[in-house]
Amino acid sequence: MILKIGDKVAWRHCWGTGPLEEAVIEHITVTDYPREKYGDDREQADWALVHANRVCVSLANGSWAYGSQISPVGTDPNEWHKSIPWELGNV
Repeated sequence: MILKIGDKVAWRHCWGTGPLEEAVIEHITVTDYPREKYGDDREQADWALVHANRVCVSLANGSWAYGSQISPVGTDPNEWHKSIPWELGNV
C-alpha cells in the first residue's frame, strides 16, 4: 500500500493521545531514522515506512504528525502500529 499526497488518513493529535480524527495529507517527508521531523520530501511513501515511523506528514488542517500518529482510514493509529508488519498485508 502507498500513502500519497491528498489521501485521507486516521490521525490522533497530541502525540497520539488525542481523539481519533480523519485528516488529509498535504506533504510527506521520509526520514532516515524513526521519529525524525526532517528528511527527503516525497509525493508518496510506502505504508511500511509509516509503520516504521520514518515518515513525517503535514496535514490539510494545519497540523503535522509523525508516522506513529497516522494510519489508514478505518483503523486506529494506536492499534495499527502495534500490529506486526507482515500482518498488514501488502504494506
